[in-house]
Amino acid sequence: MFHRDPTLINKSLRWTTLGIEYDWNTKEYPREGRELPEELVELGSVICDALKLGEMRPDAAIVNYYPPKSSLSPHVDRSERTNAPLVSMSLGQSAVYLSGGKTLSEKPIPIWLRNGDILVMHGEQRLVYHAVPCIGAGEGETFESTNKPLEQYLNTSRVNITIRQVN
Repeated sequence: MFHRDPTLINKSLRWTTLGIEYDWNTKEYPREGRELPEELVELGSVICDALKLGEMRPDAAIVNYYPPKSSLSPHVDRSERTNAPLVSMSLGQSAVYLSGGKTLSEKPIPIWLRNGDILVMHGEQRLVYHAVPCIGAGEGETFESTNKPLEQYLNTSRVNITIRQVN
């Protein structure tokens, strides 16, 4: 049986997709794909309903893994339906999230995201540049778990799940 040191995976894994899979080469989603786990469908729908943002039918999610000292460059999420909200959930260590404007020349607003925070991009906010310039490793909560690799990862790193509507 092949065994791998979980700390090595943590250093190399940066993202994964759930539901309809994003094609990182073409920067597009195919029309069809796997079903998004029901828990994420319900979470996205309930949050949008509670905020009175209208109906959201989530069918894709991107899970970003942020090891210590990692970042995410400024970008705009244009591949999904831009009229549908994008629900973002933060787990693990805190991070600085920059919410910019429609061009890179507009000064971004820094937002400190902590474990359990949910950020929803909707309307005009859906098409702004945004980035994660730094992770606050060791500055967030301390996690304890019977799953020691998970405990170790969340005590040093960040996980972000973005729930999206493609179709």
